[in-house]
Amino acid sequence: MGWNNPDVPWQELEAALAKGCAAVTQNAMAVCEADGIDAIVEVTGTVEFGAQVVLRAIEYGKHVVMMNAELDSTLGPLLKVKGDAARCCTNRVCEKVCPMDVRIGDYVQRGERVSASECILCQACIGVCPEDALTLSFGLDGGRPDLLNARQ
Repeated sequence: MGWNNPDVPWQELEAALAKGCAAVTQNAMAVCEADGIDAIVEVTGTVEFGAQVVLRAIEYGKHVVMMNAELDSTLGPLLKVKGDAARCCTNRVCEKVCPMDVRIGDYVQRGERVSASECILCQACIGVCPEDALTLSFGLDGGRPDLLNARQ
């Protein structure tokens, strides 16, 4: 299935996977959208298209392994924030343990770093996050979030 067809839709890819058949396609977005795939290994070697693939994989709940050094070094921190936001749960247990009542979930859902001046870096939120969506890091992101918007 799809050996020479770059336009194989995700439905055909899913059907092949359900039958236990091998499937080859050049359609990276179909791979990101297929239900039978849990993880995407991003090896495109390009920054713009690689970012689009990673964003689509995140949108469809896939785990992403980035092997593209250029993409990782330029947009990696921003893509991580996007992935963390997608993993954020709705029970907001992080906010329940915060001694400063910071609305951590709001930051994560917006794809932003927690930058509230009230945050005392106690890391209580990190320890209770059931989805591992929170990490402690210092420094500035190397780009702007609007750079992550895929071109139409």
